[in-house]
Amino acid sequence: MKSFLFAASLAVSAFRANAEGRTYQVPSFSVSDLAIHGSATTNELKDALYGNGIVAVTGIENFDSIQSEAVKSYHQCVFANDNIKSYELEDGTKRSSLGVEVQGNNALPFEVSSDCSDFAHASSKLQTSVSSVSDAFLSSLDAVFGSRATIKRKNAEEYTSISHALMSANHLEHFHEYTASKSTNSLESVDWHTDTGLLIAFTPGVFFDDGKVVKADDDLFFVKLSNGETVRPIFPPNSLVFMVGEAMGKLIDSKLAAVSHSLKVNPVHDKRVWYGRMFLPPADAIFAEGMTFGEFRHEIESGSASAHTKSIGCSGAHDVVGTVQHRRQLQEPNCTLANETACWMQCQETLDCGSEEELRCINEERTIEWVLSSDGADSCLDGVECRVGVHSPNRGLELRCVNANSSPSSSLPLSLWTMAAALLLCVVSTTLV
Repeated sequence: MKSFLFAASLAVSAFRANAEGRTYQVPSFSVSDLAIHGSATTNELKDALYGNGIVAVTGIENFDSIQSEAVKSYHQCVFANDNIKSYELEDGTKRSSLGVEVQGNNALPFEVSSDCSDFAHASSKLQTSVSSVSDAFLSSLDAVFGSRATIKRKNAEEYTSISHALMSANHLEHFHEYTASKSTNSLESVDWHTDTGLLIAFTPGVFFDDGKVVKADDDLFFVKLSNGETVRPIFPPNSLVFMVGEAMGKLIDSKLAAVSHSLKVNPVHDKRVWYGRMFLPPADAIFAEGMTFGEFRHEIESGSASAHTKSIGCSGAHDVVGTVQHRRQLQEPNCTLANETACWMQCQETLDCGSEEELRCINEERTIEWVLSSDGADSCLDGVECRVGVHSPNRGLELRCVNANSSPSSSLPLSLWTMAAALLLCVVSTTLV
């Protein structure tokens, strides 16, 4: 253990050295000031967004206890529930994730088992609080951008403000718990990337040791400032952070640069829990070259997108980093045991099927099926709708022996990894990872 902690401390030191030991105090605005729309606050918010693109909102009623209960109960939920999807990141870090859709500013409840009833209650309170703060923040953005925030729509009158557009869109929300790899290495857990949406709102990472929250100032979360400097941002206590994504530059003002950021999960702690909400453009918003955001998503998800279409979601050469941005495929579960097969981001026990049957990851009603194609991209064939996090394993997706000729009641192929990677991340890298 001592040797691991020593090696871990060396890794931490190396990553801090990469940031040149520089910290950056993130500009903050109280939720009450944002609600008033005073000229001073509006001008300061504008400078912050056009400057480094990251701000924190403070003074949120009971946010300390609301956020704390949500992350604690999620940590307990992951510990008690084997059905939460887990991924292994590039540096060996394990990430356990739950996701849900947000319709306008109304978040759907996270679907969890009865073992996680405390999390269901606590996460609902956090969602309500975040929606309230987002209302105030988006209203302030309307004051900042004015008529510049007009967004064109296909076959309809344009959106007249950011809040108008975002209240008409579906967004994504996630909880992640990270467990650092015990093998020390110099790789990032989440490589440098910018987010595809208009904005992302998130709570700073919370660390757990021996099952308890610990106060720590050693989070290895880094951002690139507009001058190209790598820094470790310092957030005010009990704040909700908003960060500019790619779509702001495409739909609002090209001078708004998405914030490039990366994460190395600090191996000196047991766990790191994070919550975030990605604000996506409306499906009918003209995203680029006459293509709507919905059409862009459909081409990416169906696998029919050309190389040119794929490049639309990211800005190409990034002025800050000087490299080409690429999407990253989320990794499938690494099922190493002989009697296990991948099913909806999980390893499940392989069944012995009859001669005219196939082993398939499907629900009992045969309306939702998860498949892994020969090229490694997984998809959902769903009689209704299939999105990351909406159909969790406890909705009935299991390995089953079914007739080889059977199929779901209707087929809507949606690639899960492209949904998560294309819509949530544009990874900054010189090679496709």
